[in-house]
Amino acid sequence: MLSILIPIYNQPCLALVTELSKQSSKENIPFEIICIDDHSPSIFEENKTIADIPNCVYIELEENIGRSRIRNLLAKKAQYEYLIFLDCDSKIVHPDYIKNYLKYLPQIQVISGGRIYEDIPPKNSSYLLHWKYGTYREPKSIDGQNQVFMSNNFIIKKSILKQIPFRASITKYGHEDSLFQIDLKQRGYNIFFIDNPIMHIGLDTSIDFISKVKLSTETLWELYKTGEINKGNSNNLKLLSSYIKIKKFGLNKLFSFKYILCKKLFETNLLSKHPSLFILNIYKLCYLSYIDLIEE
Repeated sequence: MLSILIPIYNQPCLALVTELSKQSSKENIPFEIICIDDHSPSIFEENKTIADIPNCVYIELEENIGRSRIRNLLAKKAQYEYLIFLDCDSKIVHPDYIKNYLKYLPQIQVISGGRIYEDIPPKNSSYLLHWKYGTYREPKSIDGQNQVFMSNNFIIKKSILKQIPFRASITKYGHEDSLFQIDLKQRGYNIFFIDNPIMHIGLDTSIDFISKVKLSTETLWELYKTGEINKGNSNNLKLLSSYIKIKKFGLNKLFSFKYILCKKLFETNLLSKHPSLFILNIYKLCYLSYIDLIEE
C-alpha cells in the first residue's frame, strides 16, 4: 500500500527511518521505506544500517543526479500504490504522522503536510537567517488548497507521478516544486494541504542560504524567460509577481542598480545576528532585476 521515499544528501537519517518504520508497522499495512543517497560528499555510516531494518532499502549512487531525477528514480523503485516523499533532514513530530495521511486515502490523491521549525532560534547565529525565514515566511499548513507546495513532505498516488514526473530538465537549484505544482494543476490535479508537518532540522548557514536564494532566483528567471512559469501560473510566487509589477512601471533598472550599489550592505545585515526578512525580500527583488539587466 505505502512506499516511503527518502532522497539522502549529507544527512544522517537512521532516526527518521526508524520512527517511520515504527509508525507504519503500527498501522498494520504493507509498506516499504526506500532511501537513496545522491552521491553525498560525506556518507554517514549509520545510514548503511537502514538496510538492516525490515522492509527498508538503502542505496548509494555513484554520481549525483539532482533533486528532480532522484525523486523520479525513487518512484520507479517503489512497489506500492501510494508514495510518501520526505526530505532526509526531517524529524517526525507527530506520533500519528502516517495515520494522518492514511485517513485521507483514497478520496484525495495528492496531499501536502507542510513543515515547521524549532520554536527556539538556534544558538549559533550563523544559522539564524534560515531559521527566521522558515519560521516567519514559509507558509503554515492549513487544510485546503491554493497554497505553496513543498516536496519535502507529501503523499501522491504512484500512477499520477508516473504521468507527471518531476522535471528532470531542471539541473540548477530551485523551483522544482513550483513547476511540479503547475504541472499537476494543468493536468487537473489539485494538491490538498493538511496540518501534518515534519520538523525541518537541516538548517543552512546564512552564507549557504544566501547562495541558495541567488541560485533559486536565477532558476526562476530562466523558467520565466522560457515561459514555463509566467504571469498566469505564478500566483504563489510572490517574487515573480512583484518583479512583473515593477517592470511594468519601468522600475526594474532602479532595483538592479540598487543591487549593485547596496549588495554588500544587504549581505552584511543578512549575515548578522539580526537579519531582516524585509531586506531579504528587497535583496531578492534587486537581484532578479539585476539578472534581467545584464542579459539585455
